Amino acid sequence: MTIVNELDKDDYQNMREDLLTVRQRNVGKTPKSDDLDQILHHNEDVQQKLTSDMLTLTKNLKEQSELAKKIIRKDIDVLTRSSVLTDQNKAKLEVESSKLEENSRKAWKCWMWVILLVVMVVFMKMVLFMKVMKKKY
Repeated sequence: MTIVNELDKDDYQNMREDLLTVRQRNVGKTPKSDDLDQILHHNEDVQQKLTSDMLTLTKNLKEQSELAKKIIRKDIDVLTRSSVLTDQNKAKLEVESSKLEENSRKAWKCWMWVILLVVMVVFMKMVLFMKVMKKKY
C-alpha cells in the first residue's frame, strides 16, 4: 500500500491550507523577544512539516518509480518472448510454404498425366468407334 493512500483527506486539506494561506504580518510594530521566539518556533515547525511532507512525497515517488520499473521489465520480457515465438512461427511458416509449393507442383504434374491419359483413351475409343462404324455410301 502506498504512503499516499495512508494519508487522510484531512491531512491533505491541512497541508493545502498551510501552504496556501496568506499570513498577516505586523508592520510598524517592534517585535518583542517572546513574539520573535514564537515566530522562529513557528517557522521551524513549518519547515519540519514541509520537510516531512517532502520526504513522504519522495518515498511515494520512489515506490511508484520502482513499480513502473517492474511493470516495464515484465513488458520487455513479454515482448522478447513474443518476438522469439514470432520468429519461430515465421521459420515454420516458410518451411510449410515451401512444402506446399512443392506439393502444388507435383499435383500439377499428376493432373497433366491424368488429362493426357483421358485424351489418349478418348482418342483410342474414337478410333475404335470409327473402325466399328464404317462409312456406308
